[in-house]
Amino acid sequence: MITALQHFISKKGKFVFVLLLLLVIVSFVLYLSQGSSVFDLMSDGGREKKEFFGYDWNNPDQRRFLNVTTRAAGALGVLISPTQQTVEKADNAYIQGLQQQIQAAFRANPEEVDQEAMQRLFQYMQAWPNFSRDFKVREIARSGAYDADFLDQSIKTRVVLSGQADAWNFLPSNINHPAINSEFIKFLTSIDPSLESEDNRSNALSMVGGRFGMTGNELESVLYTAFRNMLVDRVYTHRGFALAGEVDILSQQNAFAWDGEVAVVSADDLAELKIIWGEIKISETPKAGDQLVFSYDGRKIKFEFGNPPDDRNGSVIVIPTGKNTKQSAQRLKNAINDTDFGIQAFIDKGSDIRLELKKDKLPQAAPEFTTSTKVVQFQDHLSPKLTEFYEQNNDLKAFMEAPRTFATAMVFPSKNYLVSPPPVDDARLRSYFERNRLDFMPDLKDGEGNEQNETSLPEVKFEDVVDDVREKVATQDLADANREAGRLAQDAALDFLDELNLFSDRLRKSYPDFMTMRNSSELKNFLKESGGQQRKISFSSRDMNVQAMVLGLERRASEQRSNREPLEEVEALSESKFFTRSVRKARSGYLVFLLDRKTEESKAEFGSIPFSSICQEYIREIKNTQFVQKVDEIKDKLLSDPNAKDSFLSKYRFEVKNQSIARASFDSRQRSLRSKLDKLENTQSAGEDEKKPSNAQADEEINILRDQLAQLENERTAVNKVLDGAESLEVGQKWVELERNEESAIFGLLGKVYSIRGKKLEEDQKNSMDSNLELSRGMLSRDEAINELLSVNLSE
Repeated sequence: MITALQHFISKKGKFVFVLLLLLVIVSFVLYLSQGSSVFDLMSDGGREKKEFFGYDWNNPDQRRFLNVTTRAAGALGVLISPTQQTVEKADNAYIQGLQQQIQAAFRANPEEVDQEAMQRLFQYMQAWPNFSRDFKVREIARSGAYDADFLDQSIKTRVVLSGQADAWNFLPSNINHPAINSEFIKFLTSIDPSLESEDNRSNALSMVGGRFGMTGNELESVLYTAFRNMLVDRVYTHRGFALAGEVDILSQQNAFAWDGEVAVVSADDLAELKIIWGEIKISETPKAGDQLVFSYDGRKIKFEFGNPPDDRNGSVIVIPTGKNTKQSAQRLKNAINDTDFGIQAFIDKGSDIRLELKKDKLPQAAPEFTTSTKVVQFQDHLSPKLTEFYEQNNDLKAFMEAPRTFATAMVFPSKNYLVSPPPVDDARLRSYFERNRLDFMPDLKDGEGNEQNETSLPEVKFEDVVDDVREKVATQDLADANREAGRLAQDAALDFLDELNLFSDRLRKSYPDFMTMRNSSELKNFLKESGGQQRKISFSSRDMNVQAMVLGLERRASEQRSNREPLEEVEALSESKFFTRSVRKARSGYLVFLLDRKTEESKAEFGSIPFSSICQEYIREIKNTQFVQKVDEIKDKLLSDPNAKDSFLSKYRFEVKNQSIARASFDSRQRSLRSKLDKLENTQSAGEDEKKPSNAQADEEINILRDQLAQLENERTAVNKVLDGAESLEVGQKWVELERNEESAIFGLLGKVYSIRGKKLEEDQKNSMDSNLELSRGMLSRDEAINELLSVNLSE
């Protein structure tokens, strides 16, 4: 038999070797793929194709290609600019990153900081706001200091522009024309002058491309696509225009100044709204043993009228009985206020006790009051009002049940695959001891080890440390067993995924809709026989994080980088893709999720809404109503009498001011106050260092200056609001309402207008302003077009 086998291998050795090699490669690739999903290696029947300008946006391989090639081009500063909002976010993060680097350098080795380089960096940061958007994008791309959102938006913009170029048949890659090649070389040279040389260009592209697993030619092809996209981008950007003479008009924006007044009504000035829960009425003097019970936020507290010695270890608060109802009410009020509940008691007249709820301690459940006697009764004034408010406003966002996702977690616990390691025999213990003898040496006193060499160390016998050896070996065996159990649990979860993928394809054909299929006995039996434990979960976007913590889910590296929650993958499941395509590692083992159902946003029942939420909305509604009434009252006063005054009205007067003059004036006043404040604070700080007593007068002056700064800021905001729209207001002694919201209302009045002689612009200045105006409008138009194309082509 052996001879025949040897004879077969000698004849068919090459074929057998190739067959075995293929088997090993396939097994190895499948093993490595288990970290994410086994379905990455096979067609995914549940994934729907999403066409996006020639790319399948749901194909992870194509998305990965776009990601890598975009980052490779970005390393050379070639990155398609996203929209303005995304660039501004990356802009701020880039400058903050530079500031953190400077701070870190000074904290680490301030004496080794290159002052000249630091000065250049400071100048660069100061000039940064004046750089063009394209320059900023190039610098951010080269630094690599951008987040996933910036990269994703740049990729989407790149695909849109590339799709437009393909639709126009603009500079296709198969055209090889000297003029086009020359323009492409100029484009590369604009990135880096050294790329004009072919040798330098080849070396640079090979080096940068190698960092991203690309050849130099492949990176050059990516850069050519970027070159073509930027030319298309220029078509959109150059759509901006400016009318003839528009620059002259804009240059005269500050050619007028006004006298006027501004009046402000602030909602914060209104009296604080009190939340009156109800009243306790005491009709007769309570008797000993009469009890009152408060239930508040899950806690109960009992009050009992009696004698103080009857206090039962704090479980009951004993209130001495009074001689009359007023005395009893006073003592009950004091006892309620001495508790740490969010209830405040007041006596307005007689023996009636008014109970108010503290805004910062509103409970989740409605508070309750019960009594054992008829002489003490409670009238709830708040609950009927809240019920009526809910019935009239149950469509408020705060009263809506958030959309929820219901799913089943198929759990494959590692403990189910844990096999306890067998007892360790003596031979293995001795072998471990011989290999790790130094680990069992007795601890030497400080300095003793330096005086002895290895040959003079005390001898350790196996019999003396056999228990320690056994403990170490057992610990290692248990760790190995746990790792093996985790691997087996992962294998079981992956096998389940593979079977579910095949089973679901057949199951979909047997049922008319998703819910019928999901509730079918066939699927239930399949899940029951899978070997996994079923765990029902439900969550909304608000409690997604809590549910993930309960399940013990671990975040993947990609989720950590983009700050995404693990259950977002489950939330994204749909009827066509009703189970996750990868296994999830959790604290107990490995999980696979199946969608059960989803609920839309709906009106919540009154009893399911937290009491605190209803109270807060009720308070906000009453406060808004009171504020609107007060503003309307003050508005009528101002219209009937321009000089009218009111305790809730703050007026500020300005003379010969426009936006630029007002800004300079406010900045000057702010610097003056800030200088005085800094001087006083530094003097006070020096006194504290010398342990001198605090100066009460200095403290008072500091508080006054801080109040003046806050008042100045309020005045600046109000005056700027009037001057922003001064050109559209009528000059005359008539107040106009400029703005009203929940926090404030602003009225403006213009008394006089002045004409300021403007500076005549040179022709070069006009041309420059005209070009900048057209460019800014072109960028805005370009962003709107890109957003529109993204919205249309990536809409669900």
